[in-house]
Amino acid sequence: MKKILFQILLIFCIFSQKKIFSQVECRSTLGSHFKPISKKVPIYWSAELTASLGFMTDRKIRNGMAILGLEYARPSNKHKFYFEGSGKNWKNSKKGPSDEGLREGKPDFNRPEKNNFGIREAFYQFKKNKNTLKIGVQSIKIGDYFLVDERVFGANYNMDFGAIKLNSSIVNVNKDFARMQNVCGVRHIFNVAHRSEFNLVGSEIGETNFFATTLLWRPSDKIEEKNNDEEFDEFSETDDEFGDANEKTSFLKEAGLIFYEEFGSEFHDYKYYFGAISNINLPMGFNLKMEVIHQQITNDKTIIYYSNLIKDIFWKSGNSTNFQIAYMGKLDIDENTYFQAAFSNLYKGEVFRLDLKDVPLLFASVKHNFNTKIKLYLKLKLVEQIEKDKTREIDFEIGMKLFKHLQIVNMISYMKSKSLKEDYFLERIELRFAF
Repeated sequence: MKKILFQILLIFCIFSQKKIFSQVECRSTLGSHFKPISKKVPIYWSAELTASLGFMTDRKIRNGMAILGLEYARPSNKHKFYFEGSGKNWKNSKKGPSDEGLREGKPDFNRPEKNNFGIREAFYQFKKNKNTLKIGVQSIKIGDYFLVDERVFGANYNMDFGAIKLNSSIVNVNKDFARMQNVCGVRHIFNVAHRSEFNLVGSEIGETNFFATTLLWRPSDKIEEKNNDEEFDEFSETDDEFGDANEKTSFLKEAGLIFYEEFGSEFHDYKYYFGAISNINLPMGFNLKMEVIHQQITNDKTIIYYSNLIKDIFWKSGNSTNFQIAYMGKLDIDENTYFQAAFSNLYKGEVFRLDLKDVPLLFASVKHNFNTKIKLYLKLKLVEQIEKDKTREIDFEIGMKLFKHLQIVNMISYMKSKSLKEDYFLERIELRFAF
């Protein structure tokens, strides 16, 4: 019955969301460089080349990637076709856990081919009267703060009632296009520790799937709706996370209910999740995001909770500083439980990429943006696993953008964990050229 339901609903559901999530940031600038092939043809294109070289305590690493994006949009903007393909190459001079032998009871570590070509996005979108339908390979976030951040094959549907947003999704997750699998993941390049537990992604259509539906209430959107009837620009670089003046004066920025289910032949049992989120504005310009999710699995029931305190400071010079501190914890209902949501891709830390299975987690960051032509920024991040291996990672990042096309990011990282024989260091420089 589940398989039949999946095949029927795959044509209809899912949704897209603004960037208000806690997952690892993608540093790609492809979306801001789309341009028409000609004035007479409604086809737009953009490309990006990435090259990276890094040195770790005991190895050298490098990777390269090329991405091409194509979009066909009718003048009415009701119909849109989008494609994004990529090719990549990578190297790690030291053999990792999957080469040296598996730790007892741990699954294999995903290591894509050294040279790999794949599809990052390939979808059709129809949008009319605040209803949006998207079908194909696409990036998905389900409207919460940590549960899902994945690239999937399926369909999405979003209905906007002003302040009320109703979203549903049903998709398949496959190694050919999932975020940290064969297409564009970089976790395998570092490969310091074995990070594959509960990272279940099927190889065939139907093996690993999920269904999600979210009901959100954003009071400030009703005000915005009166003054803004423009279509949503999917490739805009604007991040509306902290809102406008109207949002800042409202105590409740967002509240919502979530239902989420994972199913398929690769899962040992059906997994159900339900919970609630809230986003509130506090005195002195602080913003607080909270989420509580219940995991319903036979003999593996637990609750995970998340809170994230955010503060933005805008200086007279035009500079801005962002402070964040967040904590994720777990309350077990059954004994010896794991939170088994498979597609979160939270990945805190440039190297360790700590995920939901590593809770309780503490992470904090401070980022300062300079009001300069080169868009210089500095960012310091900390992530720490409170229990188990007591893993800690500190990342310092400096980035800039030159000539409107070249983005340079330098990362310095320090890592410490009971799972390692020694402390690790990383220095990595990444160049992205988009045109």
